[in-house]
Parts: sequence; structure tokens; C-alpha cells
Amino acid sequence: MLKSEKEEARLSLRKNQLNNILSSKRKIGYMSNVNNEIKEQYTISLDDIVIPEELKINIPKFYENVNILFI
Repeated sequence: MLKSEKEEARLSLRKNQLNNILSSKRKIGYMSNVNNEIKEQYTISLDDIVIPEELKINIPKFYENVNILFI
């Protein structure tokens, strides 16, 4: 009986390990689907952002003014 109990314990452990592997694969698959949906729905393109002219920054002029202040 001891041998059959060992075999049963070994098979039970193996079953648990396989269940853990399958479970993690399902989670990865689910998360990749969710991530793709999130990317599609919430990704912002630079074309989607509209900045009014009065709020735009002239980078070369800004850089020049900052350099003058720190010198």
C-alpha cells in the first residue's frame, strides 16, 4: 500500500503543477487580450491633440531666453 500511496501523491503533485501551468497560460492570454483592448480604446495619437496657437511654445526662442537667464 505504501507504494500506491506514493504513486498517488506523485500523480496528485503532477496534476497540481499542470493546473498551475494551465492557469498561468490562461492568465497571460486573458491579460494580452485586455491589454490590446486597452491600447485600442485609450491610445492617444499626436494627431488627436489640438494645441491652440497662443499656447504653443517657440522652442528655439524659449531655449535662447533660458540660456540668457542662466548666464
